[in-house]
Amino acid sequence: MVTIISVAVIFVIILLHLKSLKLATLLIALIEFGIWLNLAMQHIFSGGTINFMSYLIIGAVQLGSTVDYAILVASKYKELRKRFKAPQAAYMATTSSTMSILTSAGIMSGACLSVFFVSSNLIVKEMTFLIARSSIIAALLVIFFLPALLSFFDKNKGGEINFFLTPNLRKITKRNIQILSASDKKKEKKEQVLSQMEVDAMIEGKVEEVKDAQDVSGESLNDDEVK
Repeated sequence: MVTIISVAVIFVIILLHLKSLKLATLLIALIEFGIWLNLAMQHIFSGGTINFMSYLIIGAVQLGSTVDYAILVASKYKELRKRFKAPQAAYMATTSSTMSILTSAGIMSGACLSVFFVSSNLIVKEMTFLIARSSIIAALLVIFFLPALLSFFDKNKGGEINFFLTPNLRKITKRNIQILSASDKKKEKKEQVLSQMEVDAMIEGKVEEVKDAQDVSGESLNDDEVK
């Protein structure tokens, strides 16, 4: 009952934020899969026993504390999807959010593990270890599985920008979102500089040639005058 209520409340919140039934369903399903995976690992490694309080609390706490990873990626994906195709939008949304997700998961895991190693209460140790592992599991699922789900369940509408990695395998970010435009501009500037230098050199050469010709003609005139 607790799990159903927590899922329903968080589903409504995500639906109001993203305004997409499909995205809200994907996020809830992914995080719930992480919860089941966490509980299954606890059941296997603890000899088949899980405290009832740990089961109730982890179902609500893990869903509420780790769904923000998925919301971050989904929000960026929805915004980028207006301009780019699904695979590119999913890739860009994930790569731009990875460090934030890992930092948040690391802080939560570190805080819970510190309590796990200090506390002597078995229930507290089990709960904190479950929460620490849940943050790691959720971060990995969001980084590696959510982009595939977003691109798989989203159809291209047509007219989106489609591009791949640059030849140097640079990451596709907002900084180099225009395909090699910056490098092309640099090349054009270099060509302009070179051409200008060549023109200057040619002009200087012509001036020197004119000066030499004037000097020669002056010398010849002087010689003629002397003669």
